[in-house]
Amino acid sequence: MKAPTPRGRSVVVRGGWRFAHDPCGAFTAMRGCVLRRIDAEGTYERTVDSADDWYDVLADVFHLNPADVAAPERLALWQRVRAAHQEWGAAGERAAATS
Repeated sequence: MKAPTPRGRSVVVRGGWRFAHDPCGAFTAMRGCVLRRIDAEGTYERTVDSADDWYDVLADVFHLNPADVAAPERLALWQRVRAAHQEWGAAGERAAATS
């Protein structure tokens, strides 16, 4: 996946979404553990399953460098993101089972 070209400073909002796009019209977003890219060829989606991979995506795709965040805080953040992702998946399964 090609990293988008940065356009100015991005503001990170607690609990918010982080969006980026490149000049070709592609759109890349990550919500929790789900990375999605939409471009002229369609939609690419994958679930990021490890802390190392998640932080690599933040750095490589969104140009966010967590180097100034201590390892225990990075681990705690990943654990919260992963737990929320798992709960979201479980909620979807519960909803599908009752439909």
